[in-house]
Amino acid sequence: IVVIKQEPHQYFEREGDNIRTAVDLNLKQALLGYDLNIEHLDKQLVNLKHLDQVTQHHQVRKYKSKGMPKYGKRGNKYGDMFIEYRVQ
Repeated sequence: IVVIKQEPHQYFEREGDNIRTAVDLNLKQALLGYDLNIEHLDKQLVNLKHLDQVTQHHQVRKYKSKGMPKYGKRGNKYGDMFIEYRVQ
């Protein structure tokens, strides 16, 4: 018998093949747009770019295929990443 225990992560929360996290924006970024990079679980940088768009407090955006690998699926299939934006 093999038992796998998932440890909580400081920034990411797993929901099946999807992951969730939160990003803080200042008021200027929320009103005028932003071009940010965040570090993914695999240490790669993920670019979050939304220019000339207003982001509301607690708004959630979906980033397709930026989640966890879907094991057992043919090809390179990944879940999605959902980011909640918090305006400071």
